[in-house]
Amino acid sequence: AGFAFYDPMYSSGKIIGYSAMTTRCDESRFSKLSVALNLEAVEIFRKEGKQVLNLCIAPFDKIHRGRFNDDRLTYFFINILRRYGGEIYNFSGLSFYKSKYRGEEKPVYMASKSLLPVNEIYLAFKSAMIVKNYGEIGMKFAHGLAKAFFNKN
Repeated sequence: AGFAFYDPMYSSGKIIGYSAMTTRCDESRFSKLSVALNLEAVEIFRKEGKQVLNLCIAPFDKIHRGRFNDDRLTYFFINILRRYGGEIYNFSGLSFYKSKYRGEEKPVYMASKSLLPVNEIYLAFKSAMIVKNYGEIGMKFAHGLAKAFFNKN
């Protein structure tokens, strides 16, 4: 029905918690199973004396709360990508999924010396093997825009 893998997180050579690395479930047959797996894992980790379950990052979530949004082009690109880039990465779904846990939120920042920081976002996607090239990210983004446009009409 489903499974989850967790990697240990260390501080001063001791395991302080775990990071959820892979969760796979047949949600069509077992609704909310991934949530149940993580909640059960939390209970097991607490009994072990661990304090942290990291659900990893939800890229571009709540960017409006950021304090360092000085590059307007990147800020605009991130907002539009989050809104229409579901074909590239499930930004909204991951954000919603993580919100169910009501855990502590910590901001994640990106810094770049590049004249085009937007390109750094593409390179991050490419290094994570989310996209293979500029053409693929462009096509997936165009598909998301088309879906949004035609679903409104």
